[in-house]
Amino acid sequence: MKQRISVILALCLCVSSPSVTYAYQETSPPEEDVLPKESATTSNANKDMGTDSTEDFLPEGDTLVKEPATTSDADKDMVTDSTENLLPEEEILMAEPLALLAARDGAIPSPSEVYDAMIALKDQDGFREGTTWTNFEPYGSKGNLGSAYKWNGGAIYGANSGVGCMAFAFILSDQAFGNLPARPIKNGSFSFEDVKVGDILRVNGNSHSVIVLQKGAGGVTVAEGNYNKSVHWGRAMNPAQVESADFIITRYPEGYNVPSDSETDEIVENGTAGKLSWSLTSAGVLTISGNGVIPDYSSDNTPPWNEKDFNTIVIEEGVTGIGNYAFYQSSALSVYIPDGVKAIGESAFRESSLLAVTIPGTVTTIGNNAFHSCVNLTSATVSEGVAEIGDFAFQGCIALAYIDFPASIISVGAGAFTSCKEMVSVRFMPGSNTAKLGDNLFSQCWNLKSVTLPQTADCISNGMFSSCQSLPELYIPKSVKKIGGEIGSIGYSSPFSSCDALRIIRFGGSEAEWNSMISVYLKPSLQNTQIIYDVPFDDPFAKDPNDPGDFQPDDSGDETDPSDPENPSNPENPSDPENPSNPENPSNPENPSNPENPSNPENPSNPENPSNPENPSNPENPSNPENPSNPENPSN
Repeated sequence: MKQRISVILALCLCVSSPSVTYAYQETSPPEEDVLPKESATTSNANKDMGTDSTEDFLPEGDTLVKEPATTSDADKDMVTDSTENLLPEEEILMAEPLALLAARDGAIPSPSEVYDAMIALKDQDGFREGTTWTNFEPYGSKGNLGSAYKWNGGAIYGANSGVGCMAFAFILSDQAFGNLPARPIKNGSFSFEDVKVGDILRVNGNSHSVIVLQKGAGGVTVAEGNYNKSVHWGRAMNPAQVESADFIITRYPEGYNVPSDSETDEIVENGTAGKLSWSLTSAGVLTISGNGVIPDYSSDNTPPWNEKDFNTIVIEEGVTGIGNYAFYQSSALSVYIPDGVKAIGESAFRESSLLAVTIPGTVTTIGNNAFHSCVNLTSATVSEGVAEIGDFAFQGCIALAYIDFPASIISVGAGAFTSCKEMVSVRFMPGSNTAKLGDNLFSQCWNLKSVTLPQTADCISNGMFSSCQSLPELYIPKSVKKIGGEIGSIGYSSPFSSCDALRIIRFGGSEAEWNSMISVYLKPSLQNTQIIYDVPFDDPFAKDPNDPGDFQPDDSGDETDPSDPENPSNPENPSDPENPSNPENPSNPENPSNPENPSNPENPSNPENPSNPENPSNPENPSNPENPSNPENPSN
């Protein structure tokens, strides 16, 4: 295929750019995330900032610029300048990526250049994993960057600005494609093969948007804002989930084809494992297929692919379980686990090179040591439906900083997160079943600053927060009836030993209930900590009653049908980004925890609600992306 080579690209040969692999994913344009833009003279400027809007997009023709956090005049959000940046240009574009240089010259960047441009933002302030990102901030009525972000791709169904998940996707897209025009493609007019790196997928019943970071044989990995009200990188979506998107937005011209290398699909080795078959391609893709469970192995009796060199694991539908030590110490950087897998065995991925993992909602049990010492793991998406996490399951995952768990969790084993040195935040969505928490759960998580415990937790176990030296405060739910183990028992230690920064504990129960749990042995570790009683739970996943939603009526005042991608905005906003509730995507990122819809393909754990990016497991509703279970809710 012919490719345009510009002078700029030639000069770029002198620019160093990290070599990375990428996967292909599809995204669709958010229409419900669009906030119709009003004139600068309007008397109701707050609508532009999402205070009473139901749309994340703004119609074409109006522009916005960021306003200082201290401004009190909403009208300042609306100016005639036609440019708006998420952050000062010198901060976002400290080193212009090849993709952006190419796009500015009119050339089409390659998928690898697009990936490099987007992933460069991952380690920048404002885009890091777990950073707060909602329909209110950093763009919106509570943000300091303006009422909405206006992108360079042009109007999509009449809107060219957005907040929440839409703004996040727009920003990454602009970083990669510069001023190249965008075009939407409706559901039914595209297939998985058509989706490319950098495409935006509109998912969860047209309520959440994600952008494709990588594409591979087993699906795509995406990045998203407003996934459980935060930024989330690395959630996986399978081909079926991608094809179920309401629409996608692409900036590749019609007829553009990614150059392919047929040799990469060549099978170089194959064999059997129990009732299953496996094959390995020259591109390093290991595929497990058939019906049944991947057999159990051990550190001494390893699987036939153990010594092979592969970077991607694709487990096809039909496989119902991952056996012990199945991928122990593997070199794989990514894995696609399908719906239908019910259990992940002991040490299944222990000491592997995985960068990210998405666990579907059909998995009920994560075995002991399953991801122990996966030192490169930076993203873990757990979908609504997962119930039990084994002992030491994530111990020693030293790069994992944020993780959200769905409301379906009923048991977390001892030491599950011990020595996760970079862990900053762990959140469990509120559920209805009693949750049992093992000893030393967060021991030696030196940087842990925020913990949301299950609101049905039965105890604060031995050594639970031992040596969590950065934890400043903690909320303990009323359901807790015991703090610490039996005095004098082997292995006894205070749950709060060496918690030097712990100054406040808020307890959901009464002072009498607290005193009944505190022994003389616990008091020394709490001597500098203030206890506040009868404190109601402040749910971080709860929907804000003032949330404007993802879209609103257009300037004409006409109401539109959210099921129509060309007219996504519905004032009633049936598919709430923070509660992207998608019956087929139980774990909606924006409404992560949807017991009746635990598995959402976009919610890897739930494919659609992989915990739907915007409603992942719905982080805000566990199966919501923003509600990890739902990313934005999590859907948007």
